[in-house]
Amino acid sequence: MQQSNYAAQDGGSPDTTVEESPLLLHGTLAAEPAEAEAESSARALGGGVTWACLGGAAVMCISPLQYGYHIAELNTPKGIITSCDQHAAARWRTLPLCLPMSDAMYSVATSLFAIGGLVGSLVAGWMAERWGRRGALIYNNAPFIVGPLLMMLAVSPAMLAVGRFVSGIGAGAAVVIAPMYLSEIAPVKYRGTLNLLNQLSIVLGILAA
Repeated sequence: MQQSNYAAQDGGSPDTTVEESPLLLHGTLAAEPAEAEAESSARALGGGVTWACLGGAAVMCISPLQYGYHIAELNTPKGIITSCDQHAAARWRTLPLCLPMSDAMYSVATSLFAIGGLVGSLVAGWMAERWGRRGALIYNNAPFIVGPLLMMLAVSPAMLAVGRFVSGIGAGAAVVIAPMYLSEIAPVKYRGTLNLLNQLSIVLGILAA
């Protein structure tokens, strides 16, 4: 907004002052310096996608990758984990080589991953608001560490089931927070394309398992 103040004396020249708008200084209408614009263009890969954006997306994909892996991790080794007929007393450094359990008990331990996922998805929104999207993904690594450790060191079917439940909490939170983070760091033009990385990571995790 421009205001003009004229001098009271004859022949005085107008004293023009410009009231600068905060939007023009700090908002989207502010002109970016030529140096910063050139540097931004140099970092861009095209259409506003930068190396920092791709790097953040790649790191974010670790969470849905673990989600996909934990979905199928107990499918293949089922026979080895539950077959204790010949090696019931065999142990490896105080850890049992197998966990005797019925098919029903094994199914319960496996399905607890989905129950944990429900809990994780319910608290994911609170985590994202409390610590931010990136902070929530960082803190969400805790169940992804504790859960597999419990399963690896399991000495009973109950301990295996608890590990599955804890891993499910991390997986449920990851599938909620990861797409939110991707949508916020991606340019509008490529938001849908980058969000495909979330589903792709889940499928790759299942394939790896």
